[in-house]
Amino acid sequence: MRGRGKARRSSRHQRTLRDRDADSDSETGDLGVTDSGLEERLYYTTDANMNVTALGDGYDGAVVERYTYDPYGKVSVRHGVRDAAGNDTSESEWDERTSDTFDNEILYCGYLFDSETGLYHVRHRSYHPALGRWLQRDPIGCARGIGL
Repeated sequence: MRGRGKARRSSRHQRTLRDRDADSDSETGDLGVTDSGLEERLYYTTDANMNVTALGDGYDGAVVERYTYDPYGKVSVRHGVRDAAGNDTSESEWDERTSDTFDNEILYCGYLFDSETGLYHVRHRSYHPALGRWLQRDPIGCARGIGL
């Protein structure tokens, strides 16, 4: 995430909302607390596999960005009803965007996505969505044997 922000987590350790310093100016914004520097509140919506499917605006509930995935986690970012600058994109809603305008890093299965490498980072391993494979072995290995 660019700028300063904080997220609240549910009991399953999954993000439910994100507060963000959208303009990178700690002197502006009063979301939650006066002079907090935070201007933007977004709510995550997920499916049963904990894939983030959309970001909803914290003020009016409008879906501002949508996400679809191939079976192995390659993400496609799609328009919502407006972009990060507040421009109306409802005419092109569901069309694919060229970039993630809300700088969302939590995507497939709730994993942390690195846009520079295209990999998902999960604790001690990295997942490659184009290959559909982990790039490292599980650090625990086969602790309980092969028949888990």
